[in-house]
Amino acid sequence: MSDASYVSDADKEEYRRFVMHHLPAFGRPAVKEVWHYTTAPALISILSAGKLFSTQVSCLNDSLEQRYFGDLVHAGIRKLIASNKDADLAVMLQTADVAWENCCLR
Repeated sequence: MSDASYVSDADKEEYRRFVMHHLPAFGRPAVKEVWHYTTAPALISILSAGKLFSTQVSCLNDSLEQRYFGDLVHAGIRKLIASNKDADLAVMLQTADVAWENCCLR
């Protein structure tokens, strides 16, 4: 028997309502600029396709890029914790903060 059989439709609906309630707290306005270092032919390809693809973080040529991203994510979590007034969301944010410190800031 799979784990999915233990999750009722009512459980799924409650989870959907919960997520939809809290999702706006994670929204951010679009940035005005995106910086991406690339070659001229790659830039033409990006502009032609209208898409920018990312890569596996372990393939980056600058190890500080991963750390910088991690610092931004952690700062975002901390900012949300500081401004949050919802007790249910506070539990999730605190869990994310502790998890980030334990796995990603070493």
